[in-house]
Amino acid sequence: MNSINIVFITDNGFAVLTGVAIYSLKKHANPNIKYNINIICNNVDQNYILNFKKLKSKNFYIKIVKVDGKKYEDLKKDNLHVSTTALFKFDLPNIFPNLDKILYIDGDVLIQSDLCDLYKTDISDFYAGVCIDYGGLTFPMPFNKRLKIKNKYYFNSGMLLLNLKKLRNDDIPKKLIDYRINKNNFYMDQDAFNVIFKEKVKYLSFKYNFIITCWRDFGENILTDFYKLPKKEKRVDYLLDAEIIHFASADKPNKYIDVPLSSVWYEYYINSTFKNVNIERIYLKKIKPDHVYFQNPELETEDTLKIDKPLISVIIPVYNASNYIKRTMLSVTTQSLKDIEIICVDDGSTDNSVNKLIEYANNDKRISIYRQKNQYAGVARNNGILKAKGDYIVFLDSDDKLENDALIKMYKKAISTNSDIVITSAYFLNDITKKVTPADFCLRTSFLPAKEVFNANDIPKYIFNITGGNPWAKMFKRTFIIEHDIKFLPIKRSEDFYFVCLSLVKAKRISVIKDRLFFYRINNSNSLESTKDETPLIFWDANMILYKHLIDNDIFEKYKQSFLNDSLTRMVYNLKQVRSLESFNKIFNILKTEGEKIFKFNEKSDNYWYFKSHIDYINILIKYKNVLDLINGLIKENQTCKNSFPSKKRKIPNKKPKITFKQKIKLAKKRGLVYCLIRLFRGRSSADQYLTKKGLW
Repeated sequence: MNSINIVFITDNGFAVLTGVAIYSLKKHANPNIKYNINIICNNVDQNYILNFKKLKSKNFYIKIVKVDGKKYEDLKKDNLHVSTTALFKFDLPNIFPNLDKILYIDGDVLIQSDLCDLYKTDISDFYAGVCIDYGGLTFPMPFNKRLKIKNKYYFNSGMLLLNLKKLRNDDIPKKLIDYRINKNNFYMDQDAFNVIFKEKVKYLSFKYNFIITCWRDFGENILTDFYKLPKKEKRVDYLLDAEIIHFASADKPNKYIDVPLSSVWYEYYINSTFKNVNIERIYLKKIKPDHVYFQNPELETEDTLKIDKPLISVIIPVYNASNYIKRTMLSVTTQSLKDIEIICVDDGSTDNSVNKLIEYANNDKRISIYRQKNQYAGVARNNGILKAKGDYIVFLDSDDKLENDALIKMYKKAISTNSDIVITSAYFLNDITKKVTPADFCLRTSFLPAKEVFNANDIPKYIFNITGGNPWAKMFKRTFIIEHDIKFLPIKRSEDFYFVCLSLVKAKRISVIKDRLFFYRINNSNSLESTKDETPLIFWDANMILYKHLIDNDIFEKYKQSFLNDSLTRMVYNLKQVRSLESFNKIFNILKTEGEKIFKFNEKSDNYWYFKSHIDYINILIKYKNVLDLINGLIKENQTCKNSFPSKKRKIPNKKPKITFKQKIKLAKKRGLVYCLIRLFRGRSSADQYLTKKGLW
């Protein structure tokens, strides 16, 4: 024997696995034997094909075989886990008309020998050399009953030493295809091979197709007795002695860290020509996905040791939250996803918050408490990131809540899409009325592209507008945050939208969940949102830091419209939220000076702005020179101050008394500019409610 002919079949989804399989064979190849590696590629990206070709070396030849897959499309059936690519196996005798013998191997394998002894096997009187599949014998029912055949055994088609000459002579490809179209196909191509080949196969040693799913799902004694295997000291030794290890089923080593021999596979991967292809691996036993059949998942090998690394780090900055922290912690500790860590960073609380946190931590080892001097939520979150170990990070305020399945939904979305950021919808939880209402600003679906996974390049005009600047109701990949050194600003308020906006720009993969998974508490008198009048311009300072970053990195023009619309939304929000005339005056002055230089309202049509109510509001304000001019204009529109501020304590006379301008200003200051704005834009009823709440009615 001077040469070995081997064929692999792959599509894009199997390219990395196949490349690693071929590399593992190359590492064990016999230098005195010529290896002809034929790779049938079905719609495989060119960069993967180049990686395959790089595997070529002396005595190890790589040939890319292109086959038109269209003729197999009609053979597909719904709800079957094997792709059309697998059907190429039926036609191998015709695809390779000049070969009489070939070794077919699935791509999801590791090869630990030179395969010379396997290839030398005499199969002249058989269609193929095969290995018995113990799992296929009985699952989902006895194979004889399922397939209505009397074969003694059921074999796995992940390795087939094929007698192409005999298969052609007996017209087996046609019979396989006919069976595929008209008969029972639970295991797709595998059932067809078992039925059509019948007993004309030579059963080979289990070591040539050592199926890990069998080893995972059945006891050691059952398998060693059935396959006549000598007893080993360690279960992993059975796998290490095998010549071809087959990662059958959906739990592949390129996806999961804790499958048997995953670490061995990974060593081949990082040394192969496919090491430049990024893969994201997670812990199978932590999520137990629906696509994996679990009978006995506790397989003891070096790759299934206890896992200490959490999947998600939940970071909670805490400041004087003793009235709410119990409900917040309960919503996190009772999550359906248990493999999390909860990092509480106390920001110099002066109430009983820390003692309550200590009590929770004593009862739940997943909770860690860190303390800092009062430096606000941004610094607390930054410190939490430094402590985090999870694959992903979720931020939660100390008075907010989660739906019970929030974390598992976000995690599954993140790993299924390999996302840097996952964004969800949320609810408002009103601390006064106790009502729950949609917080639609968290996810504005009208700005999303028609793609499951996207990034800023897909929607440069809307990237900052798809969501608010809130870090909660989002999940961030930890390595993504660290790699790009994204941090919260160390300021009292508005520290968050800088972090969120930078993340949105830098993320390569963003996905969304439209379910409302978070509850954001509003009208909490203890929150920093209630202290806007103390630092009314801090939002603008943060906005200018973001503006400068975009300018310095030459990306402002690309995201200009999105940034300006987001900034306008923030400007309007803060103008409406401040409670004092002094604060309103400061923001108004910024709008008329720095704001107009950046926004350049006079150069843009109203269609440039995404929210009509926002630009309408701003258009009313900017036509006035200053706040006094604005107040006077508002008073004029309301005719008289008397009508604008009715009192229940006395009747309003029919005759309207004259009032001087100074009196108008004095009364306006007393009642507040916010009342005037509410009266103008929302009507008298809303304005009266505002005065009642403030105790001015």
